Amino acid sequence: FCSLLKAETVTTDNLLSNSTFGTGTTYSDTGWTITGYDSSHNYISSAGGNDPGGAVASGKDTNIEQTVSSIKTAAGMTVNEIRKGWSSTMSTDIWYWNSHDNTTTLKQTITDNDGNVSTQQRVIPDTGCSGIDCGQYTNYTDTHIQGSNTKDDFSIKVGVSNSNSLDYHQGPDIDDIQLRITYTDVPPIEEDTQEEL
Repeated sequence: FCSLLKAETVTTDNLLSNSTFGTGTTYSDTGWTITGYDSSHNYISSAGGNDPGGAVASGKDTNIEQTVSSIKTAAGMTVNEIRKGWSSTMSTDIWYWNSHDNTTTLKQTITDNDGNVSTQQRVIPDTGCSGIDCGQYTNYTDTHIQGSNTKDDFSIKVGVSNSNSLDYHQGPDIDDIQLRITYTDVPPIEEDTQEEL
């Protein structure tokens, strides 16, 4: 009767904490590790806004990171669901608000329970807009696809970094960094059958 069971694709809610960098109109970096140039804005309504919370005001060598230590726990996945394969999509809103060149990288570092590491990254070269406070927030995404495997669990470190040759806050405003996992649901009855097999 297993053939009567339909496999459903499940996409989780956002697995990261404090994705909006604060609540209300106040910036907070709780849950994030920020290195390099580290500055921030409270709520700014322009350019598509960053409501609620604030945004990271990036510059030269800004790096923003957060790690989900167990997708099994965070996504509520079983070992069989992990082994069937899954994908993880990170996204962030970025506002290139001036006329300077910046290179921003979205990166996922995926580590299995045996310590094997793989990375997925999207590099965004941006030449800016035509002045100051021009342009608007744009959503960028990057997806890692993990095929069928023999692992029990994975951790995912999400990073958004920016580089330029300038001092102070000449990089983009970065906000709403999120991570979602998509996997195939394995019904409990099928899971029991798989374990017997």
